Amino acid sequence: MKPLFLRKNHNCKTIRHWVGDVLNSRLSIHSDWIRAHIVNCPRCQQRLTGFNRVALGLHLIKTQTHHKDLLKNANQQTLMVLHQSLQQLPQAQKLRAKQPRPKFLNRMAKYSKSISHAAACFAILILMRWGIFSGMEKFQSEGQKAVHQYYVNNIGEDLTDDIFTA
Repeated sequence: MKPLFLRKNHNCKTIRHWVGDVLNSRLSIHSDWIRAHIVNCPRCQQRLTGFNRVALGLHLIKTQTHHKDLLKNANQQTLMVLHQSLQQLPQAQKLRAKQPRPKFLNRMAKYSKSISHAAACFAILILMRWGIFSGMEKFQSEGQKAVHQYYVNNIGEDLTDDIFTA
């Protein structure tokens, strides 16, 4: 049997996945030989600890909410590095006062319930206009006629009239 990489019926995507799996199994942090090395090498332990701290710090930065003036403060610090003549330009003055503007959907989030209720009412009005509900009434009356005819066929017309007129 030919090795996997010599078979002609595999496309590039399959080969890339295979190569990734092989490299991951040999070079993954979960590989036995890498774990054994880290246990015995203080330098690698220190580096791995540093990597983990950086990863944890990045994760915490993502989850923290930032102060509203963060963009303004960052712009001011950046402008302080520039030459004095560049700091006095009108564009620099705009950057000093720049505040972040929330996205449209974030600004409208507080109105989402009202908008959804209005949309539901609008949908009901459209359905009524198209006659969906009048079609339901027609379907109900046709169903009653079918039941009436069923009773007429099975128990007779005189008993059926007594049932439906009561």
